[in-house]
Order: sequence, then structure tokens, then C-alpha cells
Amino acid sequence: MSNSYPYNCRNLELRAAEYYASICKPESEWQSIEDLAPQLAEIKHRVEAGDFDTAANVLKSIDFHYLYKWGNYTQLLKLRQHLHGHLSIPDLRVYNLVGIARSCYVLGHVEQAIGYYENALFLTQEIGNRTVEGFALTGLGLAYYVLGNIGRATEFFTSALTINEERGDQYEKSAQLGYLGLAHLSVGQFEQAIQFFNRALTVSQSIADLWEESCERGYLGAAYYAIGQYQQALHYYEQALTLAREIEDRRGIGERLDGLGFVYCTLGALKQAIACFEKSVEIAEEIGNQRTRSHSLLGLGTAALVEGAFSLAQQYYEAALAANVSQTNYQAALRLAIVLLHLHSSQAASAFGSAIGYCQTVLARTPNLYEPSYALATALAGQTVCDPRWTDVIQHGDLLIPTIAEYRRALAITSAPGIMRDALRDLELITAAGVKGLEPVFELLAGALNE
Repeated sequence: MSNSYPYNCRNLELRAAEYYASICKPESEWQSIEDLAPQLAEIKHRVEAGDFDTAANVLKSIDFHYLYKWGNYTQLLKLRQHLHGHLSIPDLRVYNLVGIARSCYVLGHVEQAIGYYENALFLTQEIGNRTVEGFALTGLGLAYYVLGNIGRATEFFTSALTINEERGDQYEKSAQLGYLGLAHLSVGQFEQAIQFFNRALTVSQSIADLWEESCERGYLGAAYYAIGQYQQALHYYEQALTLAREIEDRRGIGERLDGLGFVYCTLGALKQAIACFEKSVEIAEEIGNQRTRSHSLLGLGTAALVEGAFSLAQQYYEAALAANVSQTNYQAALRLAIVLLHLHSSQAASAFGSAIGYCQTVLARTPNLYEPSYALATALAGQTVCDPRWTDVIQHGDLLIPTIAEYRRALAITSAPGIMRDALRDLELITAAGVKGLEPVFELLAGALNE
């Protein structure tokens, strides 16, 4: 009896799995996760029965284009972890590794994602699966991109693009062109970035890939924001948001709202900006997207800071910093230091020092990233005005030497109008705390803006 019981239990689990497989809706009716309840139940019963390979095939059919694009990252990670180490078919093992890595990446576990992607890449090259090799290379590129290592990211994106051009995979080609555009954008090469985004957009439109088209339009919004063409930025972000809503891409909706929020904030439409940021944070918290959540918290903090709600701004910046996202840590630390300056806190100087440290960590990976470069210069300015020697007007020139040198280095990367206005705004936030003596810095940036 004891020997047959496990066998009987397994048969019952398999019968249950077959029942759920028989009641699945046709793919044309898959609109939400509720429509995939039979597949999820089938996967559960097959895992209980030890039929891991079949469970993996069922999950593969609903993974990326449905569960992932709908924002069910935590659930996907759990499902794939249940399969990890139990799959006998190499192709399923490598696809499962990519699936785990993909969810880890979105949930903010970037170093773990890199480990899984590297394992997947090794296995794909061993078994010759070029399709999943492209997935792994793309994933590694994204992971290194968010860590600020743009050189390595570009290498991975380029390798993935080569593979998919060989295979004629237009869906992946569109994504990789967009990612290469992001790499150029991050180092201030805006013309090249826009060219990549438009190439990617052309591909996505040719194959009616609305998900990728929404991404590309969002990227174009970011590029036009950087060069100071705010109406164009609004135009692309609004188009991207419409598409994301049409396909119910919750992550995309949150990211597009975040982008719109910063444009509205720059244009002085704070109520609209706050509404965008609050909804973006809400979505990000629902799906576990830490990067967008932290970025939108930065936006809410900036809106509060502009309105003079310093305690509220402090809460938002501290929450953004607590998320521990490398792309936003330095910005959160800088703005938190500015808030403390307004509050006349004795901790302001050390806070500017922390911001400097965060900036230097990112720039050690890629020295020509314009955002942390300008943030570093602003943090140096803040640290300078906190120096006890700043009360001596005669010493201002000498004390500002490191700050001006860092701004000149940032200007050598880019002096795009949108970037200049953001840099001037940050300086204005410092002077609004009653600080005087930063005129040489203002003159330097204003001169670059007017050229």
C-alpha cells in the first residue's frame, strides 16, 4: 500500500492536469490572467506530479507575451523557480533560466539576473540554441545598462542584434535597436539615439508589435525631453501611453506616466505631474517594478520641493533611496541633501557627500554618463556651500574650483537644452535655501544654454 500511494497520487495529479488542459480558452480570448487560470492550474498539478517538462512547455506558451507583459513578475518568478533544477530537456532548462533572470531584473534583483543570464548564455552556446542565446545577450545588456556599465551593455545588445538579424527575427530586432538607442541616449549622443529609436519604431510598426511600438515612442519622449523639445516629448509619451493602455501593459503604463510626469513638472504643471507620478508609483508597487517606483518617487519629491513642502519631499526622497536602485540612488541622495539644506539641517553636508559617493560609483563604470555627471557637479556645489569657509566671500573662487571643473566635464559630454535647464533648476533649488555666491556657476551653465 505504501509503495502504491505515491503512484496513485501522481496519477490523480496528472488526471487533474489533463482536465484543466481540456478547458483552456482559445488564445484569441486571453485578455487577463483570469483567462489563464486553467493553464496555471495545469502547471501546478504537473509540478506536483513531477511532470516538470510538460509544465515548462505549458508555462512557455503563456509566459512572455501574456504573464510577463501583463506585469505578473512575482508569480512568474515563483513558477519558474519551481521548475529550476528539475527539467530534463536542455532547451527548456535554458528558457527557464532566462525566464527567472527576466523576472529578477524587473523586480530589481539585477545581480541575480546577471547570474541566471550568464548560466543561460553558457548553456545556449553549448546546445546551439541561437534564439535563446539572443534573449540571454539582450538580458545581460539590460542588466549592465541599469548598473551604468554602458560599454558592456552595448556589446551585448550588438551581439544580440547580430544574431537576430541572421535569424530574421524582427520582434527581437526592434527591441535591440531600441536598447542601443538607450545606450547612446545615456551618454548624450541624442542624434544617434533618435536614429536608433526611429529605426526600431519602423520595424515594430511593420510587424504591428504594439508593445514594442509603445516602448520606442516612450524612448523618443525621453530623447526629446533631454534636448528640450517638451511638446514633442509630450506627444511621444502620450502616444506611448495610449498604446500601453490598449494592450494592458501595466509596466509600460507606469513608465509612460513617469515620463509624462517629468515633462509636466518641467513645464510647471505640478498637479498633472503629481497625478502621473502617484499613479505610476501605484502601478509599480502592484507589479514590483522598483526602478520605475523609485524614479516616480523622485518626481513626487521634486514637486513637493518646488512647492516648499520640505518634510514631504524628504519622505519621498528617503523612500526612493531606500529602494536601492543604482539608476536613481545618486539623484535621490542629491535631492535629499538639497531638502536638508532648506531645513537648515546639520546633516546637509554629509548628505551631499553621500550623493557625491553615489555619483562616483556610477561614473566609475562609465565616465561619460551625463546625468550622474551633472548630479556630481551639483552635489559638489552643495557640499561647497556647506563648507564653513563659504562664509568668507574672498574664498568663494577657490572653493568653487572643483565644482566648476566638474560642470565643465559634464558640459563636454552634452550641453543639450533640456539637460541645461534641469541643471539650472537644481542650482536654483540650492540658492532658494538662501545660498548666495554661486553666480559663476550659473553664468557657466547659462552661457552653455544660450550658445
